[in-house]
Amino acid sequence: MERIIIVLIVIVWFGFVLTVCLDNHLREHFGGGCMDLVPFTRVKKYPMKPNSIFVSIASYRDRECKKTIHDIFSKAANPFSVFVGVCEQNKTKKEGCGCCPQYDSQIRVKRLSYKEAKGPTFARYWCSLLWEGEELYLQIDSHMAFVPDWDVKCFQMVQQAAQNGNSRVVVTAYPPTPDQMKLKGAPAMCNAKYNQPLPSFAAGWAPVAESPAPAPRPFVAAGLMLLPGSFLYSVPFDPYLPHLFQGEEILLSARLWTHGYDMYTPNQKICSHDYGRKGEPKFWDDHKEAECRANAVKRAKIILGLIPKKSILPDFLIDTALYGLGTDRTIEAFWKKAGIDPVAKKVTSSCHELYKKK
Repeated sequence: MERIIIVLIVIVWFGFVLTVCLDNHLREHFGGGCMDLVPFTRVKKYPMKPNSIFVSIASYRDRECKKTIHDIFSKAANPFSVFVGVCEQNKTKKEGCGCCPQYDSQIRVKRLSYKEAKGPTFARYWCSLLWEGEELYLQIDSHMAFVPDWDVKCFQMVQQAAQNGNSRVVVTAYPPTPDQMKLKGAPAMCNAKYNQPLPSFAAGWAPVAESPAPAPRPFVAAGLMLLPGSFLYSVPFDPYLPHLFQGEEILLSARLWTHGYDMYTPNQKICSHDYGRKGEPKFWDDHKEAECRANAVKRAKIILGLIPKKSILPDFLIDTALYGLGTDRTIEAFWKKAGIDPVAKKVTSSCHELYKKK
């Protein structure tokens, strides 16, 4: 009996040591735990559901999330044509997004522990897998307030933008603050700055317009991005950008634009954004993985053609072609239209063009 017990103890101990060693090997091999070992999947093919809209929400420990979802349904003109996909990354039950039991069948949830979170691009990837063929795709943050009939306004803006002859349109801008909702006009993506390894964007203010106007610069705002849901087939979200913040928008902008998408400035405000959230948990306070972020920035730079592939660990080169640029337009043409010189790291603003007489 004693021998059996000793053998069992040895087996358990050996298994523990092997697990630790294997885990350390895998973590070292996959960039210090930056990358998930589970293979990622593509968006499934679905029959298109006309007149429906999918709202993508990446939520990190956000107690405002449930209010946002409640507002989405309560302010929609056609709530039963609205579907929400939320990636929850929570520490406590109070941070959950659960609400609106009458719409449970229209709310799809991917739940992760906050410890598993890897930044906005990772969460938006999981949100995209919850899309099931809805005609429009609206990406927002988890702390927003909506206006009445926002869904009708979304369809109006996409339809008006597509009248220019290209159905691949993105209606996008940084959503206004509650105070800015009272002003005439709307935010417009018209400037960038090089205070980080990759450019970040800045918005100007566009005058009142009857329809969405072509954006001054081909920039997308991750906090408010409206476009046909079919974009996911050609420009799927990249799950291999752990902890990337500054760089998310410039990379997505370049990918969409080189795949033939045109950006438009919203002419109608559909929601406001709480930019402060003072005292609330933030991703960057819980996660300090600087090495992961640095490698994600390198991956983004490689996709953008700014540095050679040899600059990074092979694991961060996974599927760069799948999550890469398009062939409808060149990256050189993108930089020119964006007013960005990525070599000299200089930017030319076009905000002054918003008030030019047409």
